[in-house]
Amino acid sequence: MSAPYKININGQLKTQFVLDQNKCVACQACVIACKLENETSQLWRQVYTFNARQLEYLPLFHLSLACNHCDDAPCMQNCPALAYQRDLLTGAILHLEDKCIGCQYCTWACPYSAPKYNASKGIVEKCNFCIDRLHQNLKPACVTACPTGALDISQSESAIQYHEATAFHDFGIKPNIQLLSLSDGRQKPQEPIAPLEYIKLNNNTDNKHISFKKEWPLAIFTAIAPLLSGIWVGVLKFPEFINKWIFAIFLLSATILSTMHLGKKSRAYRAILNIQNSWLSREIGFWGVFVTISMFYLFVHQQIHVGLLGIIFGFLSLYAIDKVYSLTIHPSVLPLHSSSAALSGLMYFGFASGFFGFAYLIIGIKILLFGYRFIELKYYKTTEQKILSLSRILLLSAGLLVQWQEIIPILVLALVFVSELIDRALFYEESDTMHPSKMIANAENNYLNKVISRK
Repeated sequence: MSAPYKININGQLKTQFVLDQNKCVACQACVIACKLENETSQLWRQVYTFNARQLEYLPLFHLSLACNHCDDAPCMQNCPALAYQRDLLTGAILHLEDKCIGCQYCTWACPYSAPKYNASKGIVEKCNFCIDRLHQNLKPACVTACPTGALDISQSESAIQYHEATAFHDFGIKPNIQLLSLSDGRQKPQEPIAPLEYIKLNNNTDNKHISFKKEWPLAIFTAIAPLLSGIWVGVLKFPEFINKWIFAIFLLSATILSTMHLGKKSRAYRAILNIQNSWLSREIGFWGVFVTISMFYLFVHQQIHVGLLGIIFGFLSLYAIDKVYSLTIHPSVLPLHSSSAALSGLMYFGFASGFFGFAYLIIGIKILLFGYRFIELKYYKTTEQKILSLSRILLLSAGLLVQWQEIIPILVLALVFVSELIDRALFYEESDTMHPSKMIANAENNYLNKVISRK
């Protein structure tokens, strides 16, 4: 029976996990206890092993991490459906299953990989701090199961004072976890209780936040949206620029694509509920206005001021798309990315309005940005990625042929669009590689590089 743990009912104390890095032996008892207590197929808690290879100049230790119930919780702030709330008595961040739309945006937002997508339910799940146990004056199941006393909880009246801990980052979001750092004597590898093979098996679970295979509807939507927003000026400027039915079909198809990744499509209406904080809600709202304006202009009444509003909301939606993906760390130190939706929209705007020089300028910028990522950052290592990268540059360069009389402009634009789609697909793979959660998984290599550089 767990020892009683009194909860302060006025909610003035901060409840937090406490992890002693010197005591954790990666026995996985906390992981199993969490899974059994919550009857979930997901691993809400994970144990990360540092120096599993037992290199002689690195300490061997483990990190047991779940949701840190952050003060500035990015999952709650960015959720478009308002499917998160904070428990006022304990400070726990709770996920509301009946409000979740399964967009998985919170899994992108959280740098600790706390929210887990349950494909069988079509919703996200996460650690709830064993809220029912806390309200019964019992510690969370993971804490009571820890045989070494490495994992515990505490309450404090003051804000947590974060100290440097190897392999852990606070990301400026005030996670409610206190890590007791390694003692000076923990400089040599020590034998763990659990077999290393078992530890690796748990750590190597598929935890990809973003990939083209998983998110291809979004990738295609974010490639079509700049095209439609950019060429809208051509619809206004040239009456015969494009058949209105073709434009409408593409418009509605893109909108449908944007909802296909949702685990709960019937709740898609909730996606605009957090316009105040979530860029995903804003993207959906701006795009919805653009679609409404476009359809009204094409099929009801062609008022020029209405059409101009379409340009504004079209580009607002592109700006919001870029802000949505800013949660992932771009594989570049540059503030601008070659697959930027807004940048792509400006390129298509140049083509559609007849300002070819402007379009060529954007193409040049895109090629330079893409080349920088390819050459300097070396993220494309496989033969397939290198071929796609070269194809991206060649197909985008086809945009320079749009004025040639013997070249069919629509064919050239199609080649440019394919190049944009390639860049978008590569961007998805890069974004997962550079997700903040990978900083914990890659901490060993980073630390090893520092050690080697000092020798």
